[in-house]
Amino acid sequence: MPGKLKVVIGLQVLNVILNIVNGSYIWGVIGLLIAVALFKGNNVVRIVVIVLAVLGLIGGVLGVLGLGAVLALMSAGGAGGMGQVVLAFAAVILALAGNIFTIWALTRQDVKEFMNSAAAAPPAA
Repeated sequence: MPGKLKVVIGLQVLNVILNIVNGSYIWGVIGLLIAVALFKGNNVVRIVVIVLAVLGLIGGVLGVLGLGAVLALMSAGGAGGMGQVVLAFAAVILALAGNIFTIWALTRQDVKEFMNSAAAAPPAA
């Protein structure tokens, strides 16, 4: 298994843990199923995860723009609470970085070859 894929699975497991901690049990179960499918080498799930990461990038860009607007309004009005906006901005940037890495890793040739070979291998008895 390529190291890049291990990192993607680790990011997915971290996402599962955060979903469970936040009470999003359904998303936690879905994320766990995705992590297991990636671990087993399911090529269809690889493609689905790439599509979801692209959608996450779009949402992240909109989040950055929205937080920028909130930041501009707060600074113009002299309101406090800038620390919360900075933390939210950092969270969005980290999510963007995770999505970019996921797309990059899952489109590499060694990961594709691993997924195809794992899918073609007969199940162990």
